[in-house]
Amino acid sequence: MSLAKNLLKFDAFTKTKDDVRIKTRSGGLITILLFLTSFILIINEWKMFNTIQVVPSLVLDRDRNKRINMYIDIDFTQMPCDLLYFDVMDESGEIQLDITNTDDFIKTPLGDDSCNVKGNIYLNRLQGHFHFAPGKPYQNPVSGQHSHDTSVYVDKNFDHKINKLSFNYGNEDEGIVNKILNSYFEDSINQVIAEPLNGIGFSGNDPMKQYSYFLKVVLTRFEDQTKKNAASGNDKKLLLDGTTSVSPSDKSKIERIQYTATSHAKPVNGGRDEDHPNTLHQRGGIPGVFFVFDISSLKIINKLQYRMNWYSFLLNLLASLGGIFAMYTVLDKVAYKTVNYYRSKKNQ
Repeated sequence: MSLAKNLLKFDAFTKTKDDVRIKTRSGGLITILLFLTSFILIINEWKMFNTIQVVPSLVLDRDRNKRINMYIDIDFTQMPCDLLYFDVMDESGEIQLDITNTDDFIKTPLGDDSCNVKGNIYLNRLQGHFHFAPGKPYQNPVSGQHSHDTSVYVDKNFDHKINKLSFNYGNEDEGIVNKILNSYFEDSINQVIAEPLNGIGFSGNDPMKQYSYFLKVVLTRFEDQTKKNAASGNDKKLLLDGTTSVSPSDKSKIERIQYTATSHAKPVNGGRDEDHPNTLHQRGGIPGVFFVFDISSLKIINKLQYRMNWYSFLLNLLASLGGIFAMYTVLDKVAYKTVNYYRSKKNQ
């Protein structure tokens, strides 16, 4: 009994008898508003709980020793295929000459003086450039100077259109990957991954023009943390790099590569810029289409996750309901005292 009596001292929830409780019309109206507000609040909190957001972060790329694949499809409207050569070089000193003679590249004549070139090349994750230029390439092993035999380059130009330029990890099935992207990541991928040079080109009919594109390449990973992806034995495996096979259970992690690009055209003979007369160009270089790339040592990780977990959802919901209940309690007391005040004034 003494323990039960002592517990009475700690009761913070004092009660009143039912026969002394007073019910008012204003209290009933406020109670209805309380339930409506609470219902709307619960719906909004539930929608917030189910909202998916993309949380980006930057990390160091720990796979710098692995190459990435670049695919290019480009049309040259005033350049025959037999004069067109494609070379790749980077800051490591690695040089790939005349890649258009390999199985990875296809040169298709579109007419007497036009050519389509498409194919894949593997790039080190460094700075470098690749270019289309006229004439057979030569590399001086002593000085390292790179040059082309331009003696046969007469009455031609490098007007061109880039149909597609994209980067990936190589050997991956694009159809399977895109299906996974659309299934797991929906519109968030399309908003981030873009190929800004698709459909871009120059047409100046100038045989002494050099066209340059400057690419900033960033590796990107998308991680879907909102679904439990069950593995299926019938699913086709994806190769997200040249060596590693990704199991179906890892489909919630997709590796992609995005890039930004700026373009520039200049006369190899130097002189003033056509569009900006105050800009002067130095004499030098050869006609052609040059792509200067810089592959970042940082990787972007975009995590798709819910805004809150169950604990945060319940905590926010209880806190919000408690605040709403306290607000309407104060409103009820104010309404009750206001009504009583006017009634007392009226009865006087």
